[in-house]
Amino acid sequence: MKEEGLKLAVKLSNEKGRPIGSGFFYQDSTALYLVTAKHVLLTRIGKRTVPIFRKFNIEFFGKEQSFKEKSKVEINLEVLVQDSKYVRFNEKDDILVVKIGDLKENKIQHPDVIKLPLGKFGPEVVYYTWLKKFDEINYGSESWIIGYPESLNLVALNQYNFEVPLLRKGIVAGKYSEKKTLVIDCPSFPGNSGGPVFNSSRGRGNRFNIVGIVVAFIPYAERWTNKQFNIVNTEFSNSGYSIVEPMDKVLDLINE
Repeated sequence: MKEEGLKLAVKLSNEKGRPIGSGFFYQDSTALYLVTAKHVLLTRIGKRTVPIFRKFNIEFFGKEQSFKEKSKVEINLEVLVQDSKYVRFNEKDDILVVKIGDLKENKIQHPDVIKLPLGKFGPEVVYYTWLKKFDEINYGSESWIIGYPESLNLVALNQYNFEVPLLRKGIVAGKYSEKKTLVIDCPSFPGNSGGPVFNSSRGRGNRFNIVGIVVAFIPYAERWTNKQFNIVNTEFSNSGYSIVEPMDKVLDLINE
């Protein structure tokens, strides 16, 4: 994968600059959108879904920027979430689409709460022709996740550049038709949520396609019992499998 592919993943951070997840930009003929996992930015309180943060940042590498420089955009989520035109989600899927702006005369028209750099500092984006839908995805096909697994970040060890997204490879292990989700044999960690998932198949000339977003890892449980004191303890660990919401659902939200 070339450098441009890695740049598709953006880092999301809160008002204090603390990393909270990953995402990517999607562009159609009318507008530019941010796509991520719903739980990264919204939470459920009673019967209402509300923002976790008043504002958040999108950090990304521009089209002509090196991995030594980065652009940042502040999003006023508290304002945007009041209008379904700008913030789109539903209750059953872990997907969030934030409309960044409309496209007019090849330029992005932004609301006052969003200031996005353009030109060489503008972001790499995903287009419709890059997508592969749920029914087109084959079992066993190779897949990659890109994102910012900040839970791996042990700064003192200085083992890798925390500002550059990491790539991880697996395969499509399962398709859950009832929920229309994918299972990939690829571990994900806190910080990966919302990041893009790529897929490749030899039948399409080894071309990369975007198939969805990472939303969760599948845990497995280990239980031990202390018979003397009748204590049962359960520990949950990362199984190495991850759940992916397909691009079909993202498009459904955009086209509402």
